[in-house]
Amino acid sequence: MLRDIRQWTLLIYASGNNELEPEMWQARLDAEQTGSSGAVDVVMQLGRENRDLVRILRPMHLLPDAQEHWTGVRRYYIWKGRSDLLADLGSINMADPESLYEFIRWGLQSYPARHCLLALGGHALQLVGMITDYSQDAPYIMGLPELARTLGRIREDTGKTIDILVLDTCHMNAVEAIYELGHEVEQAVQNVITFIEEGPIAGLPYGRLIHLVQQHADKDTTSVSKEIIDGLQADLVAFEVNCSKLRGIKKAVHDYACDLLRDPGREEAVVPDPRHLDDKLASLIIHHHCLSPHKHLITLAAKMVPLLEPFYCRLAFARNNAWTRWLLNKKESADGSPVMGNKLEPTNLPKTALCLYIKIMNPSLDQKQADMILQELLFYKNWRLD
Repeated sequence: MLRDIRQWTLLIYASGNNELEPEMWQARLDAEQTGSSGAVDVVMQLGRENRDLVRILRPMHLLPDAQEHWTGVRRYYIWKGRSDLLADLGSINMADPESLYEFIRWGLQSYPARHCLLALGGHALQLVGMITDYSQDAPYIMGLPELARTLGRIREDTGKTIDILVLDTCHMNAVEAIYELGHEVEQAVQNVITFIEEGPIAGLPYGRLIHLVQQHADKDTTSVSKEIIDGLQADLVAFEVNCSKLRGIKKAVHDYACDLLRDPGREEAVVPDPRHLDDKLASLIIHHHCLSPHKHLITLAAKMVPLLEPFYCRLAFARNNAWTRWLLNKKESADGSPVMGNKLEPTNLPKTALCLYIKIMNPSLDQKQADMILQELLFYKNWRLD
């Protein structure tokens, strides 16, 4: 018996293969508050690490009861009030782009719909990537170039695009991140919804998100994006992923940096004069809701770049851009394209990033205490990192 084509398929990729396991587990329970409907299918791929690891990384937190005690990665069909287990995938790397590719392709083929919303939940590291995984032989993260290429492969292999990409992570409202997703003429994503700068540790309320899509399922993609922003009442922004506009922004930043390089004696702030970029940046914004007046709807990385130079230079925005030379005080900018074969691989997370995440999850700890937690983590996982 053929099933009716739904209006929307919601694919939720929730990586709890890290210290966010309690929040990702709660995301499944929250999604069950609404569940699927006649117009919307909801499926989730959920990863869970051992609670012992969570206790090491979050010693100041009281962890709620998880009810189900299992680890690994599972797929669920989400109903109102319950979830049906569709597959137990075992201990796979959620930071591996191939894992994300398989989930999206399976979801699109198994639950065809007119529109697709993909939500990615987990940690992010600005300019590097998102979705961390501590369940393997080393700590991993999915790099931004690999994420973009994965979504491009979905378009190439299925002919489908992601109508709305929800980045349920911090600091993904950066020009560089949006550019990575949309600098190719054949775009794999139409709209992006993400937090304005930092987001809450708990992430988005998925029950409410699903309800909003159901309520407005017959509207166009842009209208649904706006309804999600208004309905969630959080510091969120929706972007249009527009190749022409994004390339125009990169050129404006490049030209501005060229002016700075021609006159090295100029005393300028590192971030370009807003008069050069405000209109171009604003042209990407579809809609926003901001409770915090001092936050920037869209950011351009500056301070973090020297600390993360190898990762930044992999980004399409950084290549052949005088802005990169200006930031890094180099005579030549990165050029060409990163070597990326057919097999996409996860990125090893540096020890400095692990320290950063420990501080984020435990802001009251001093550096010595954070270092002690890091050493306990390395011993527990038997990781030997440089």
